[in-house]
Amino acid sequence: MNELFLRKWTNILICGFIIVVVLIYAQNILIPFIIAVFFSVFIRPLEKFVYKWLPVRWLSILMSFFIVSCFVVGVIFLFSLQLNTIIKSLPDIEKELENGAGKIIQYLSELLNVSFQKSQSIFNDLLKFLTQNSANSIGTGLSFTSSFVSTILFSILFSFFISLYKNGFKKVFLYFASKAESKNPLGIISKLVDMVQSYFLGLFLVIGILFILNSIALSIIGIKFAIFWAALAAVLALLPYIGTLLGGLLPFVYSISTSDNFIQPVSVVIVFIVIQQLEGNLITPKIIGDKVGVNPLVSIIAILLMGMLWGIFGVILAIPILAIGKILLESSEKTIPISLLLSSKIANEKYIDKRLNELSN
Repeated sequence: MNELFLRKWTNILICGFIIVVVLIYAQNILIPFIIAVFFSVFIRPLEKFVYKWLPVRWLSILMSFFIVSCFVVGVIFLFSLQLNTIIKSLPDIEKELENGAGKIIQYLSELLNVSFQKSQSIFNDLLKFLTQNSANSIGTGLSFTSSFVSTILFSILFSFFISLYKNGFKKVFLYFASKAESKNPLGIISKLVDMVQSYFLGLFLVIGILFILNSIALSIIGIKFAIFWAALAAVLALLPYIGTLLGGLLPFVYSISTSDNFIQPVSVVIVFIVIQQLEGNLITPKIIGDKVGVNPLVSIIAILLMGMLWGIFGVILAIPILAIGKILLESSEKTIPISLLLSSKIANEKYIDKRLNELSN
C-alpha cells in the first residue's frame, strides 16, 4: 500500500517537473498557440456573422481579423499622442514617486517614533521596486519589442488556421471522447467555448468601464497624467483582488509628491475604494459572473506562478487556463475531487458534502 502510494506521488512529481520544463522551454510556441486558441474562440460569433454575408470560410476569417484589427488600431491611435508624452515623462514620474514614497516614510517614522534613517533603510528595497522597477516595467510594456511582435504575429497565424480547421478538430475530439467513454463531450466543448467567450468579453468590458470611471474621477481630482493612471489601474484589474489596490497605490504616492496638501491624496484613496467596491460587488459579478468558477486562493497562486514562467502573458492567460483545467477535471468522476479544490464553491461545505456523497454512491 505504501509502495503504491509512493509510486503514485513519484509519478505525479515527475509529470509536474516535465510540465514545468515544457512550459519554460516551449513558451515561444505555447504562448502564441494558446493566445490563438482563445482568440479563435473569442471571435467565433463575429466570424459566424461575417460568414452569413461572405460564405467563403477563409475570407470570412480574414474579414473578421480585419474588423478586430481596425478596432485595435483605432484604440491605439486615440491614445498615441498622450502615450508619447507619458513615455517621455516616465523619468519625471519615477522621481515624483520616489519623493512621494519618501514623504510617506517620513510621516510614518514621526507617527511611530522611529528614526527616519532606520525607516528609510527598511523601506529602501521596497521603494526601489515601487519606483524604478514599476516605471521600467511600464516603459517595457509600452514598447513593441521584437519578441512581443513575433508572439502577436504567430498568434494571428495560428489563430487563422485554428479557425479554418475548427470543425475538423471538433470531430477528432468527439471521436477520442467517445473512445474514452467521456460523458457528454458536446456539453464539455460548449461549456469551454462559453467560458472563454464570456470571460474575455467580460474582461474587456470591465477594463473599459474601469478606465472610464478612473479617468473621470482622477480628472475631476486634478491629478496629472490622469489618463495614464486610469489606464494603468484598469489593466492592473487583470490581477484579481489586489489589482485595484496596486492600481490606486501608485497615483496615491504620486499625488502626495505633487500636491501641497492631503486633499488630493485622500481623494485618490476615496475614489479607488469606491471604484473597487463597484468593481467587486457590481461590475464584475454582473458582467462576468461565475463563469470561471475558480476560488481566489488558486487564482492568485496561478497568476503568480504563470507570471514567473511567462511574464505578462502568463498573468493574462493564467485564469482562463485554470478554468479550462477545472472544466476538464469535472468531466471525469476520478478527477472531480480535484476540481472541487479549485472551485469557487470550496467554502460552501454543504455543496462539497453533496458532491462527495454523489461520488461515493
